[in-house]
Amino acid sequence: MPLEIEENIDDLEIEDETIVERLWGLTEMFPEPVRNFSGSIFDSSISTSKSLYKWSRSGLWVLASSFTILILPIICEEQRASIEEQQAKQQRELLLGPSAATSSAAGAPMPLGFAPVK
Repeated sequence: MPLEIEENIDDLEIEDETIVERLWGLTEMFPEPVRNFSGSIFDSSISTSKSLYKWSRSGLWVLASSFTILILPIICEEQRASIEEQQAKQQRELLLGPSAATSSAAGAPMPLGFAPVK
């Protein structure tokens, strides 16, 4: 029995090939026009990917710089105004008491066009 296993192992020994050698061997199975066509498709997909990456990188730069220049100052100004309003409210509460903050909104003048209900 052990002799049969050793003989089978000797029969199954195959030369070690690298992946590149195997792929190169597979290319010989296709005709030359098919290989040329697939090569050109591969090359065009690589160049398209590179150009798409370049354009997306440029587009992202334009969007980020535009956001920084146009939108970010508005957001910062709104935050500053909100903080100033909160500080004024806290100062009113300290000076006039907790009911002053809520009553100041009630004592505000009515907008134009609205008459008090009698």
